[in-house]
Amino acid sequence: MEIEGFVGFAPASKKKNPNKNTSSPIRNELVQKYYRLLEGALGDDPGFEDVVGEIERPEVLSNAEVVQLAKQFALANSKSRLVALKKIRERHEALMMSRAKSAATGGRVAG
Repeated sequence: MEIEGFVGFAPASKKKNPNKNTSSPIRNELVQKYYRLLEGALGDDPGFEDVVGEIERPEVLSNAEVVQLAKQFALANSKSRLVALKKIRERHEALMMSRAKSAATGGRVAG
């Protein structure tokens, strides 16, 4: 291959797919639906796990929607789906630990 042919070929191979980096818009009504479901199931292990199991599926909520849901539900900023789901679970686990500690001490506090 001659230099002119190679130079002409190289820029064409660097073209990016313009649709690859575009994300779908956040469906706020769906995020709000799952926010309400999470709030309703908070403190109920089986119910909470059912809702989280549903939002873990990528076909239900996009990555951006899960991040938005974590921001609202757990008041935590995250940049990835995995971190967002972890923050959502942490809020539930903190409540469950608080309830367990309260039951263990009979509702008493040190004082």
